[in-house]
Amino acid sequence: MVPAAVEEALRLWTPVDHGTRVTTRPVVLSGTGIPAGARVVLPTGAADRDPEVFPGPDAFRPDRGGNRHLSFGHGIHFCLGAHLARAEFAQVLREPLRHPESTLTGTPTRHFGNGRHICLDRLPVRFA
Repeated sequence: MVPAAVEEALRLWTPVDHGTRVTTRPVVLSGTGIPAGARVVLPTGAADRDPEVFPGPDAFRPDRGGNRHLSFGHGIHFCLGAHLARAEFAQVLREPLRHPESTLTGTPTRHFGNGRHICLDRLPVRFA
């Protein structure tokens, strides 16, 4: 379940809140005109909670299957470090499983590192 839990955690708590792009031509999106050369914000955190794609989007459900979140971008903008980040995150989840007597002793805290990247500041765990 660790790989599925990693993907669901990435979907629910995306490490990069948004990206930006510049339009190359005029477009209409949901009835709103956007001119060429306009800077647009792409809120990946919102896309990963789209109820049409992820039923019950605010629930942590590692059994979702086919979890095609956008936490690491898409296409030519896909994060080069995604595989390493997934491997590191999986190891962070596996280590406490090796110590079943470990307990979470407080509340994990996060912050926006540069207004865009979400960073985990604190994950208080006590290992017996």
